Amino acid sequence: MWVRNAAALVASLTLMILLAGTAYAAPAPVDIDVLLIVEIQDTGGWLALHQEVLAAVNETARSLVVALPARTGGNRTVNLERPKFTASMVTAAGPPTVKVAIAGKINGSDALTVVMPFQHAALEVQAGTVPNEVTLIYGLSGVVSRLLELHITRP
Repeated sequence: MWVRNAAALVASLTLMILLAGTAYAAPAPVDIDVLLIVEIQDTGGWLALHQEVLAAVNETARSLVVALPARTGGNRTVNLERPKFTASMVTAAGPPTVKVAIAGKINGSDALTVVMPFQHAALEVQAGTVPNEVTLIYGLSGVVSRLLELHITRP
């Protein structure tokens, strides 16, 4: 008799633990919004990359890889999902350049591991300890640009 009561108690406690675990589960990570503004002097490289953007079937077809140099060596990269590009060209005298604003999202599950190192690399660019060279890769095309602004928002 006591064995049956003990088994019922163990079963009840197990069920309560399982229900409590699901009730207090951690919320899903939130995607991070990024706005990147760059200046591109390699207009041929920009036109090739933009052609890939225009040829994409839909906005979720590819992510944009953005890489900044790091003082410790290598690059710090983020993948911007669903990137949207706005290109501005000023026709004033001087070398041909394109200013591009890129809005996209960093996957919430990746954000904790990539956002801080990427921000640190941007601060190193700002401090002048590394060259201001942002590499953008979309599909098979890539171009090097200069970082003008970086905005990161958690909605």
